[in-house]
Amino acid sequence: MPKHIPKICKEFTEYTSMHGIGRFGSAQFLIQKILWMLLFCACIAYCLFQTYSLYVQFQSEPTNTLMKQSYGEIEFPKVSFCNLNPMKFSKMLENEKLFQIINETATKNQVELTEFGLYLEKYLKMYQPQAPLGIESDSDSKNLFYREMAQYSTLDEVAQPRNEFIISCEFEGVKCNTSELKPYRDEFYGRCYKFEPQVSTKQASPGPQGGLTLTLNAEKEEYIPFITGSAGVIMDISKKSANPSSRNPSMKITGTLLSPQTETNIALKNVEYKRLPGSKGKCSKSANSSVAVCSK
Repeated sequence: MPKHIPKICKEFTEYTSMHGIGRFGSAQFLIQKILWMLLFCACIAYCLFQTYSLYVQFQSEPTNTLMKQSYGEIEFPKVSFCNLNPMKFSKMLENEKLFQIINETATKNQVELTEFGLYLEKYLKMYQPQAPLGIESDSDSKNLFYREMAQYSTLDEVAQPRNEFIISCEFEGVKCNTSELKPYRDEFYGRCYKFEPQVSTKQASPGPQGGLTLTLNAEKEEYIPFITGSAGVIMDISKKSANPSSRNPSMKITGTLLSPQTETNIALKNVEYKRLPGSKGKCSKSANSSVAVCSK
């Protein structure tokens, strides 16, 4: 048997279709055989390296995103909105501590308080000088203001009345139901409102005829100097919760600013994430899984 091995190997190299081996078998000189064998071994090594690299990549479970776009119905969300001004300036002046905050801030910024209205001269004479509050920046003024505003058990006497803020409200072309438009309190923007349809409704077509239409009055003349930095409305749109006592949105974080004296149209699209847990369990199908963790 050993005597036939060289003959079998020679026949194999002459008839095989494997690249390089045939050239090795038909080469007449030793140097040619060596070169073809080295080239063949290099190709085999590279093939093994590529196979190993693909195996390592497969074991690392890289993130693969598949996006599909479809059209259908979307459940109408919860809409929350606030005036950027937490309370009416004319009502705020009746609080001596709040007036002192604004007065000291004006002094720090070298601004005459009467520039915001000559009627303020009356309050400058009415209130007795108090110990300085130590205001060094506008941030100090706002922190003191919000802290004092938190002392109000209710904002009924100082906040902009509902009928002055919400000029009109229509849902699906019909006037909003009073029970669907509920007030709540925000620590920075005072009295806010949230709209939630009483009956869960799904919309399939875009446009105001199937949505919510609001006309709001920002009442810029009542904005508080140094506290309310810009005019307009802040709005948050979130998924409607089945729990009536669910937490209200943190408007300062999630809210979107809307400019006054303009018409703003907001359209929604539904984005659904399906997360595969993987063998290492670093993410799961539950809604509590972080997208950032699953993307690593």
